[in-house]
Amino acid sequence: MKYKVVTFWTMIWGCLFAFLQIRYQYHFYYLEQSQLFLNTKAYMMDKLTQVGGVADGLSEFLVQFFIHPYVGATIVSTLLVGVGILTMKILKRVAPHSHLFIGFILPILTLLYMHLDASYRVQGTISYLMMLILLYGY
Repeated sequence: MKYKVVTFWTMIWGCLFAFLQIRYQYHFYYLEQSQLFLNTKAYMMDKLTQVGGVADGLSEFLVQFFIHPYVGATIVSTLLVGVGILTMKILKRVAPHSHLFIGFILPILTLLYMHLDASYRVQGTISYLMMLILLYGY
């Protein structure tokens, strides 16, 4: 059973990576150019003192690597699969005998659709992932 789950999520990650890299390769370059990340203490302290600053700082840190080939698709695919895995774990705790794969895939598809918009920021997915981690820990 454990190997089925690992294989399932590896296949989902591979499909997401291939789709994003083939169809939206230049989208990541555009996103990187539209955001600024300064690697200074003052900039990070300013970010961390704002509401949602941890997610914003982390997203800007990750987006700076989108300029390199394959890295944008890798980061976004990993974030989306992380959302799916945490959603699966939370749903298994709430309803252990349920086998609804659509419940795991639906947040991934929704966030994927939002990632394809140039106005959407990676900060939203990181915030959602942080919320899922806290909910799973609770």
